[in-house]
Amino acid sequence: MKNKILKLIIYLAFLLLIYYLFTHQAEIKINILNSLNLFITRVFPTLFPMFVITDTLISLNLPYYLNKYASKYTKKLFNLDGSGTYVLIMSLLSGTPTNAIIIKELLAQNYLNNKNATNLLAFTIFNNPLFLYNMLRLSFSKNITLLIIINNYIANFILGFFLQKNNHSINPTIQINHISLANAIIKAISKSLATLTLILGTIVFFNLINIQTSNQTFNIILSSFLELTNALNNLSIININPNSKIILATAIISFSGLCIQMQIKSVITDTNINYKQFLKKRIWHLIISCLLILTTITIAQICCII
Repeated sequence: MKNKILKLIIYLAFLLLIYYLFTHQAEIKINILNSLNLFITRVFPTLFPMFVITDTLISLNLPYYLNKYASKYTKKLFNLDGSGTYVLIMSLLSGTPTNAIIIKELLAQNYLNNKNATNLLAFTIFNNPLFLYNMLRLSFSKNITLLIIINNYIANFILGFFLQKNNHSINPTIQINHISLANAIIKAISKSLATLTLILGTIVFFNLINIQTSNQTFNIILSSFLELTNALNNLSIININPNSKIILATAIISFSGLCIQMQIKSVITDTNINYKQFLKKRIWHLIISCLLILTTITIAQICCII
């Protein structure tokens, strides 16, 4: 019965969307063009190079060498072997959904098991730091911007510490790939373009249904739920208490919007990674990050640092 009601709600929502498409063609056109501009100017320049680099490094056996030489150090802190260390490092550098793509590739090559892959996915959701810095600077000073970004990293590390401590390595027999640099790069470019096409589609769709009204509060809540970039952009124009704005920005980054959630889900669709478990752990991250930033800004204000 619940499934039937849910399907009925979905059908009605899409019928309303079709009606909106016919009655608001000018707004739809603007939303699509804005989405394309967003993708070309902000998303593609930051994600495409990192996608190509990470996939090429996997093909050239970097996870194998990290597993061989670095695991004895990272295992002490996060119980990570070389493969997990590689996911963490590349996620810090390139952000999401790069982490999901790398995890899927490592899982397919038996570098990870399903439990470890699910846990890694949950605590390596890092949005591209350069992208975050540029968007947050629309609303905050340099110090506050860096504080929010670092807070997100620390919350992930805290979550990772508790998720990974009970993990057990599967100790796979990792084979060395024998592939030329040229072939590795060509393969990486092909896969990266396919992934970016998917990302473009999700950005356009979620911006399409991101209906703007005269109520700024409604706009920021809706955009926060749907798409990260518009949410952070709307945050720059909303007039609320500075501390509330910092906490809201933290929550937006932690959840990352349905757009990124759908990108991640689409990447892991043909794997055994448990998306529901991943989502529950991300809710824990949201709680941790908001409590952490609230504590930090309270202490900082008492000490007159900010």
